[in-house]
Amino acid sequence: MGAAGPIGRATTERMRSRGLRVVATARSGRLEPLDVSDDAQVLDVLARWRPRGVVYLASPVLTPSDADARQRAVRALRDLERFLHACAANDVDRFVFASSAAVYGDASPRRLRESDPLLGTSAYADFKRRAEIAVGGSRLSGASLRLFNVYGPRCHASLINRLVEGERPSLLMTSSFVRDYVDVRDVAEAIDAAVASPALGPINVGTGIGIDNLLLAGWARDEYAPVPGEGIHSFSVADATHAERVLGWTARRRVESVWKSLDTTTRGWA
Repeated sequence: MGAAGPIGRATTERMRSRGLRVVATARSGRLEPLDVSDDAQVLDVLARWRPRGVVYLASPVLTPSDADARQRAVRALRDLERFLHACAANDVDRFVFASSAAVYGDASPRRLRESDPLLGTSAYADFKRRAEIAVGGSRLSGASLRLFNVYGPRCHASLINRLVEGERPSLLMTSSFVRDYVDVRDVAEAIDAAVASPALGPINVGTGIGIDNLLLAGWARDEYAPVPGEGIHSFSVADATHAERVLGWTARRRVESVWKSLDTTTRGWA
């Protein structure tokens, strides 16, 4: 589900490289068509392919300025709940849901553990939190991967991509804005591991390393527009020990290496 996006494409490539049969679906485009709001189409795809496991990457785009965000989140949650019921009725065993670190909010002063309170207040965070509850309450063997800040090949909306691809994004000049940047190829490996694992519930997918904006500024040199960052305090970094314990997974790539390996002529990814 949602295989047309950067995470879906990286996951498909990862699984197929290991010889697995992958049915990549998307709402539109050249992949197997699947709109989760279309119950008949869902049942048709499940009946034809009989998947043993499903990776659910579909998610509504919900921005703070979107007046309809809450309503669209409700509709997306209903689509997910119906899809979970359809999977259970068609002998799907394993269900891996792409959640987000947004469920935690950004006020914690330390690395975030899966047991920490979920303080995210946005429509997006609320959707992911409720979706995790739906997955956990289904009859399927379900895991929800809380993805931290994903960057890398095809992740054009990421701050890291915008810096290395020459867009000159605005950058808050402060060491108090800290994020955990995880490469999409590492995320694909975590999803692959989760499909094969019996682990249940939420699992953080991050590097466990906090990167502040002044570090980014030093690596990116002149590829940004500086913005004053006084008074900004925002922290979102994973404690990734649970993923290592239950999935045998740790992130292998580090964001600082991007600038060392970047082909500055083509701005391609190593």
